[in-house]
Amino acid sequence: SSSAASDVYKRQVWSSPLATDGKVYIANEDGDVFVFQQGRTEKLLAHNTMKESIHGTVTAANQTLYIGDRTHLYAIASTDNRSATASASQQAEEMAASRPSVPASSAPASQPTSAWPMFRGNSQLTGVAGSTLPDNPQVLWRFRTNDAIESSAAIANGIVYVGSNDGFLYAIGLNDGKERWKY
Repeated sequence: SSSAASDVYKRQVWSSPLATDGKVYIANEDGDVFVFQQGRTEKLLAHNTMKESIHGTVTAANQTLYIGDRTHLYAIASTDNRSATASASQQAEEMAASRPSVPASSAPASQPTSAWPMFRGNSQLTGVAGSTLPDNPQVLWRFRTNDAIESSAAIANGIVYVGSNDGFLYAIGLNDGKERWKY
């Protein structure tokens, strides 16, 4: 018998699962993103096919999912969330610009729901996000790089950071998907 969970593994899975808002998200090399209800029994809530393979972990912050495929980073949320995300992003960027840098060792153990500052979300590597996600998300923006995105995005202070196989680290505006800088 075939189950939805076995369909996830018809192709290689490079990403780690993301648990948030009562759901578990997992992506595979075929570019499929599966959404399961958290719990002891399998319940597939959604199956979405992206255009290209996905190697990085799906991340969530600001009521938005971030998914990187072979050529793009996508921000996916409710279209009603666009103005709320823009406002939160602008406030976070302004706060970050007005305060001195804080060494990583002195950063608090928990982060706001508007952040996903590192791989697996936190220093405990739980893969659990505090952000709620919309029931019917839409693509808010997509950002193209010159090669594959195989890493997971990190989100902090209104900026999405992602590395690409083109050799660059990109800083992308959370609210508009525009490049702020690359190195």
